[in-house]
Amino acid sequence: MLTTLDIDAVNTFLKVCKREIEKKNCYFVGYRAINVNGKIISAKQALIDIGIMKVKDIWDYILDLKVDDCIKIDRDRDYSRDMNSEIYIYFRK
Repeated sequence: MLTTLDIDAVNTFLKVCKREIEKKNCYFVGYRAINVNGKIISAKQALIDIGIMKVKDIWDYILDLKVDDCIKIDRDRDYSRDMNSEIYIYFRK
């Protein structure tokens, strides 16, 4: 369960993210390797596996996210970017 502070952070993140998507100030990095159930695959393949085939579909999906869809805030374990980064984990019912 997210705290009130977490909910405020998620809300702010979604507002900024959606604004930047609408202004087309974003790009998708599909080559990033991620661990899905112990298997290392590209981010692009992970999206294809759940039925998202086009980059536009990614942006549409994010634009449709709501604060209640965020189930967890965790630290980003890809230390090549920033040791203090957070990631927002979403699950849409």
